[in-house]
Amino acid sequence: MTSLQEIFNRAVNHALQMEEPCIDHTGCLYRYGDNKCMVGAFISEKDHNEKMEGRGIAATIEVQYAVARTLEQELLSEKQLKLFTDLQCAHDDVAEDFRDEHQMHETPWYDIIRPRLQKVAGKYHLTLNDENRF
Repeated sequence: MTSLQEIFNRAVNHALQMEEPCIDHTGCLYRYGDNKCMVGAFISEKDHNEKMEGRGIAATIEVQYAVARTLEQELLSEKQLKLFTDLQCAHDDVAEDFRDEHQMHETPWYDIIRPRLQKVAGKYHLTLNDENRF
């Protein structure tokens, strides 16, 4: 089973590569164009479908199964699901404000989401390994 730290590391590495949140005019998405949110990065091309969009991982078994398959598991553990839910919230809670903030201050996306990732790391006693970025 994939550890919470491994999931978190992969999500942070993905966030470091994102130039902007995965969002369109309707809200946050798992995929939008070539962009993927931190949970969307765990959904394979084969498993992704449009019906997933706009639905949170906690309430959508189809998304949970898709993420579990990427982790080579049958199901997500309760702790894994909670971590993915918190990662999704970290993205979604600040994504809609990003465009306004970015246009005004040109703040990089990772600088906006990093404090949220720090909170997630603290909640699960994980290490935020992003020192090479700074």
